[in-house]
Amino acid sequence: MRRKRGCEMHAHEDTAVSCCSSCCSSCAESEDCAAEDAKRRRNTILLTVAGVLTAIAIVLHLLTPQSPIGEIGAMISASVASIAGLFMIFPALKSAVLKRSIDIHILMAIAVIGAWVLGEYVEAAAVIFFFCIGERLEDYAVSRNRSSIERLLDLTSQTVHLIQGDRQIDAAVEEVSVGSRILIRPGERIALDGTVSAGGASVDESPVTGESVPVFKQTGDPVYAGSLSVDGKLEITTTATVENSTLARIVELVEESQKKRTPYERFINRFARYYTPLVVVVALLVALVPTLLTALTPLTLGGIEVWGYRALSLLVIACPCALVIATPVSVVAGLTRAARTGILVKGGAFLELGAKVKAVAFDKTGTLTYGRPEVVAVEVLPGAESLTSKQACTLDDVLVLAAALERDSTHPLARAIVEAAGDVADLPTVEALNESAGQGVSAVISGRAVALGSPAFINVVAASDERMRRRIAELESQANTVLVLSIDAHPVALFSLRDSVREQSPLLIGQLGGMRGIHTVMLTGDNPATAAVIAEKTGVDETYAGLLPGEKMQRIEELKRGYATVAMVGDGINDAPALAAADVGIAMGGAASDTAVQVADVVLMADNIAELPAFFKLSRRVVRTIRTNIIFALTVKIAVMVFAALGIAEMWMAIMADVGVLLLVLLYSLRLNLFAPRKA
Repeated sequence: MRRKRGCEMHAHEDTAVSCCSSCCSSCAESEDCAAEDAKRRRNTILLTVAGVLTAIAIVLHLLTPQSPIGEIGAMISASVASIAGLFMIFPALKSAVLKRSIDIHILMAIAVIGAWVLGEYVEAAAVIFFFCIGERLEDYAVSRNRSSIERLLDLTSQTVHLIQGDRQIDAAVEEVSVGSRILIRPGERIALDGTVSAGGASVDESPVTGESVPVFKQTGDPVYAGSLSVDGKLEITTTATVENSTLARIVELVEESQKKRTPYERFINRFARYYTPLVVVVALLVALVPTLLTALTPLTLGGIEVWGYRALSLLVIACPCALVIATPVSVVAGLTRAARTGILVKGGAFLELGAKVKAVAFDKTGTLTYGRPEVVAVEVLPGAESLTSKQACTLDDVLVLAAALERDSTHPLARAIVEAAGDVADLPTVEALNESAGQGVSAVISGRAVALGSPAFINVVAASDERMRRRIAELESQANTVLVLSIDAHPVALFSLRDSVREQSPLLIGQLGGMRGIHTVMLTGDNPATAAVIAEKTGVDETYAGLLPGEKMQRIEELKRGYATVAMVGDGINDAPALAAADVGIAMGGAASDTAVQVADVVLMADNIAELPAFFKLSRRVVRTIRTNIIFALTVKIAVMVFAALGIAEMWMAIMADVGVLLLVLLYSLRLNLFAPRKA
């Protein structure tokens, strides 16, 4: 039964993502969604106010440096802007205080207060504004693409054709019990798991297995909810209800993976946990130790009024404006650069995690391959000339005959045949067309009996010899699907079709191996023989075949135990649990299902797998930039703090150091917009 949920908050980091207003109709408590909408509107207004007033303050500060009225106007504008910014981060600040956790929001508050004490009101406003806009951009990137995984259930019909004795009625899928008989017509999706009790059809199982070539199903074969009957009629005996169907289990696997996912602590938050207490402790030591030594020993170092002032100066100088801005500016620059190269990253945490990835798992179909069958070879058999009434039977001749038979079919293999024929010639007229679902098609063309289908189908209508059977077996061992064309009960041509490897895949795998030895793995629902051929062509380090969605997820968990940080690249609904289980889920945007795109953390929008190394290189560049900024800012801060503790540094030195470092950090971070890694 379709389940209803409240408006859930999906968090992978310190930024929470709420459902959008469009989900309110499906929320158990629409008040929660209304509150979230109101919060977003309030923050938008506050951010606008902060931006406008910060701009006014900067203009007044620069244009009227000697005017008291201008300075007062700048101070008032900057102060109101700072207060607006602090209002925006207040919920996160309150949460951090209640949890006794020192994070970036605590650092931000210290930075603003420190800048106020220094009299740098404009700097305080600029820092809080840039910080808030960085967080809003991250939130927007995430909320724009995250939505409920329950869209998966839209793949199943809400009604089924229920067979009751000699009658057939339409019933709600929730009312169908195990053991019921239902009818599936051509072009309909299978609503429930079951076993075929009558009929035969090619079934597209890509939502479950991810494989693009439909599988022929006949009496006794299992079928799965979400699959599509391509060309035949099936009578199914159900083996599961809607609550525990294969598709429902995929939904549960995704949700379970998301709940188990350990929230990633951002680098700046880990840094803040140590920096802020350390500064406070050092300031206390500066205030107390010399004072106590003066009181308890013959040393005359000065009283509390001297060292208390120096300790206060040290705290003010330590205000982490540049440190706080180092992460959001770098992340936003990285997100912008990624978007310009066709990579959508749903939050800065995934840029940081991308730099730590040690293993990448790939789905096969649609990721390392194109995800659609195509004709890779056509072999004309001896004796074909006499059967086509031509002195020489060419590839074009057999392609025209095959395309004439398949031009009205919707089967993926048929579409591949027609596409291969292209505009070779006008297709001849077809008479007495007869299609055997999932097996083949026969007709009369120019007075000759022509058939095209699987080797088993052609064996029924035409004679085959041992030599041809050996050749078919050889082609099938190379991961090809083989179709045979016959004329007047004599085979004349073999068509080899397969899902071709993307040209970029071998180069991509080589590049990843060269990036500090990233381990590559292929996870596929296809058979081991096909998987072995694709693995050899692409060069992946490890291969697992015949996997269902839950088994792919288990492999990801195993990889995480061995390699700590793991990325998963996929495009299908069946990849959703593995994408959710991975530390970084990456979807092929152009060809990916909506579900895969929504569950993933990174989306390659152009469906170009060659962008993958660019993402990892950009991630590492962003992390290096953040760390360089923090080390540089910290080095300058420590130097000035030491001078302040010794009484050498004056306030103007602290101000110059703070403003100068802040500007250098901004400029260094914006370099990321110029970063252009080479593609495979």
